[in-house]
Amino acid sequence: MNTALVTGAIDHIQAVAVALKSEGFDTLAWEGPTPGAADSLPPRSVDCYVQLAPTTASPSPAGAQPVGAGSLAHRIDTVVRVSPLLAPDAAVVIVAAERGWDPAAIHALRALAAAAVSRRVGTGVRVTVVDSLEAGDIAVAARRERGQARAVSLADLAPDMDYTDWRNEVFNLTSGSESTYFGWRRGDGARRAAVLRRSVLSPLPGVDDDTHSLARAVLAHALGAAGSDDLQQWATSLAADFHDEIIGTRAEEEFELPIHEVAAWVLRRTLTEGAR
Repeated sequence: MNTALVTGAIDHIQAVAVALKSEGFDTLAWEGPTPGAADSLPPRSVDCYVQLAPTTASPSPAGAQPVGAGSLAHRIDTVVRVSPLLAPDAAVVIVAAERGWDPAAIHALRALAAAAVSRRVGTGVRVTVVDSLEAGDIAVAARRERGQARAVSLADLAPDMDYTDWRNEVFNLTSGSESTYFGWRRGDGARRAAVLRRSVLSPLPGVDDDTHSLARAVLAHALGAAGSDDLQQWATSLAADFHDEIIGTRAEEEFELPIHEVAAWVLRRTLTEGAR
């Protein structure tokens, strides 16, 4: 489950925390402008940070003066303080809800926050500014940005090749009908895992930054364990050996694994267990 950290005004933070939970986040809410309650969180453990404004007062009417540099600096400073907690592919959602916000202030806040996060965490973190005070809108934006941060592309396959070789390689990969699992590390060090079927490359759910979770995720997908407790338990029981014999031997940096190889391993393991 994705972890979300929320900071901001006491009269709005609980509603946003509840909305984030409805979007699938495990939410930690800190009522205040700075994340003091998050000090015990491990580094790189926060998948989404939502920063509410210090006040939920409505923006001033048209013509009001833009938010001052001091207010922007304070909000950027809070983002900087949170940054050690952010995962390499986290989403940062900042709610523009103070008096006097205008498009120039919103653009400045997003640009400054993105620069601060990129410098400390990497370019994989997505930063957006939401101009709605509705808890549901904020939570939907958090889910969307988190999904975009974890998105994968066919361009990620064989990225070091020149275009002609890459085109031929990818066309060859997408011509088959069976699923193939891929894993790689981005330039910022974040692990990526995906499953390719024909020309559709989809993120592999359940993968953290370790090869053991990758082994469980590949098995669960190959066995069609989604929605089946029995199949999920079976995948979990096989995961340690699958990691030691297959995933752990090839997945430290990048790998390619057709589903028929996964099926063959499961069959061998089942026959071995039956012979005992």
